[in-house]
Parts: sequence; structure tokens; C-alpha cells
Amino acid sequence: MNIELNTPMVILIALIPAVAMMIFIYFQDSHEKEPIGLLLGIFGLGILSAIPAILLEWAADKFINLTFGGTYLIYHAVTAFFGVAIIEEGVKFLAAYMLTWRNRHFNYKFDGIVYCLFGSMGFAGIENVMYLLMESNQSQLNLGIQRGLLAIPAHAMCAIFMGYFYGNAKFKKSYGDRSGCHKNLIMGFLIASSLHGFYDFCLLTGNPILTVVFFIFVAVADGFTIHRIIKAKKEDQKMYEAPVFRQYWVNSNPYQAYGGYQAPVYGGYTYGGAPSAPPAQAAPPVVGQRPAYTPEVMSQRRPDAGYQPQGVPQSQGFLPQGVPQQAGFQPQGVPQSQGYQPQGVPQQAGYQAQGVPQQAGYQPQGVPQSQGERPSATPAEEI
Repeated sequence: MNIELNTPMVILIALIPAVAMMIFIYFQDSHEKEPIGLLLGIFGLGILSAIPAILLEWAADKFINLTFGGTYLIYHAVTAFFGVAIIEEGVKFLAAYMLTWRNRHFNYKFDGIVYCLFGSMGFAGIENVMYLLMESNQSQLNLGIQRGLLAIPAHAMCAIFMGYFYGNAKFKKSYGDRSGCHKNLIMGFLIASSLHGFYDFCLLTGNPILTVVFFIFVAVADGFTIHRIIKAKKEDQKMYEAPVFRQYWVNSNPYQAYGGYQAPVYGGYTYGGAPSAPPAQAAPPVVGQRPAYTPEVMSQRRPDAGYQPQGVPQSQGFLPQGVPQQAGFQPQGVPQSQGYQPQGVPQQAGYQAQGVPQQAGYQPQGVPQSQGERPSATPAEEI
């Protein structure tokens, strides 16, 4: 099909597949749609990321030609993985990361897929435009259809895998898991670069066997990409700001989960009906607040007026220290015959301290003596 196209039509044909992918992913975000201005900013930064990608790929091509130029498969493998895939996936990732990592709208795991895809489609769209403009007028439409069916979905496939792990990384970071965050970021970048590199390697070699492998790879990868989108929607969860990372946020309450929930969540635990934590972490039991202790207000009445401390039967003979006893009081379990007398309490006649010989004239200090014997130093009328 040889149809001559003008420049606006070429640009439109180049961008239609990218726009279709962005609209599709935008409506897959079922929890909270992202601001259009933010998405357009990511798309625009993706377009600009093509400039450093072109410069880096030119430098990498020169270096690879000098080192691996005499080989065949090794040269194409190094070019595909290190001269193209890592560079392009790196600049596309930065287009999303720079505008979203600390953005307050990045509050769901699925948002990572949306952001990475919009950055990737910006890069893929401008790349498609450049390829079509460099092609002759007679084959622009054919090339536009081929790239619309293969190249644009391939960029989207890499972005979806990268975005899946990008969202997981931010989710781990919001719970304070730095190690899990770094692992997911690295994993997402490596998977996206590997898919991109193998895609380019099969095309660069021009080998018939690898061409067959290429179409099988595209079909299988597209199936896994659709499965990844479905899985990401099922696993979509809201993120929280851990108090230890509050310095990364401006004007934020470190003890309130950002995004509207009132119950703070830290370390993966869940309180107050907030969304469930990751299944690998079990929430500690919530301990209810005990009522404040109120000491008993003791009555000012004397013991002989009927006061009895709470919970102590009167029959046990309990008497607070320092309070005068009534006549006949005997502490529980102490026989009267032993002569026990509490300190400071007047003795009855005939009291004799246990184990003390009854010598003539002996009388315990402060106790009246019977039989008329009194020490000279003891007042006769003291009770």
C-alpha cells in the first residue's frame, strides 16, 4: 500500500497507537484517576527524554563498534541490551520518577503502571514520528501500521512490567521497607530492559529462526502483559506515609496516613479499620485503655465510730497503725496468754512481757504497774 502522506498525517499515524495505549491504561485505574496535568507532564518529559537517549545511543554505538565490531551475534546482543535497551528504559523510567516519586498523588500501587506507561508512550510516540519522517512517502503508511502493531505495544509491555514493580517499590517505601523498595526498583528495571533487549536482538540479527522466535515472544509477552495488568488491579492497595520517612514530605502530618485515612499505619501493622497490611505481617493485639485509678477516699471518722477499711472483716481485728485500741482488742492469731501488747497501748493489770523475769520493781516503760509498785519516774495518773 503506497499512499503519500503529508507531515501532519504522518505525525497523527505515529501518535495514534501511543494515545490509544494511554487511554486504555488510564481507565484501568479504578480507584483514583490521576490528574490530567500530571500525566501530560510525564508524557512531555517522555518526549524530551529522547534527546539524551539519542546522544547516549550514539556514544554507545561508537564504543561497541570498536570493541565488538568483528563479531556477529555478540555484537548484536551487546548492541540490543546495552546500546539500546538499558539506555531507553533508563530515560523512560527517569521521566516518570522525576515527577511522581514524591508526588502526593502517587498513593496507590497501580499508579506506578500509569506513570511509567505515560512516560514510555511519550518516548515511543516521538520515536515513531522520527522513524516515519525518515521513511520515504510511499512506505510511511506501511511502516506506521507495523510499528503501531509491534513497536508501540512493545514499549507499553516494558512500561507495564516496570510500572508494576515501581508501584510495589513505592508501597514498600511507604511502610518503611527500604530494602524491599530497592529490590522492586531494580527488579522492574532489569525485567523491562531484558524484554526490550531480547525484542531488539531478534530483529537486529535478521536470522529466520530468530524471526520466528520473535513472533512467538511477542505473542507470549503480550499475554503476560495483560495478565500483569489484571494482577496489578487485584493487588492494588493504598499507600501510607511511615513516620520515620516524614522528612521526605512537605507540610505533612507524620502520624496521619496521607490520602485521607485517619488511622496511622507504620511497619505494616493495621489499626482502626485501615486497609489491611501485607499478609506476611501480623498486626499486634490492640490493648484497650484501662480506666484511670482513683484512690479510695478514707473517712475522717475514728475507728471507734464504726470505720472499717474496705474489704477487711471487723472480726479480724484490723486496726490502722497509730490508732488507739479499744479495751479487749486482741490481734488475730496471738494468744492473750503470751502477754502481747501493741506498742503505745496501755496495758491491763497483770501484764508481763514474754521472756522478761518478774523482778521486784520492774515495770515496762509507760505502762501502769499493778499491786501498788510504781517507779518514781512514772506519773501515777498516766493512762
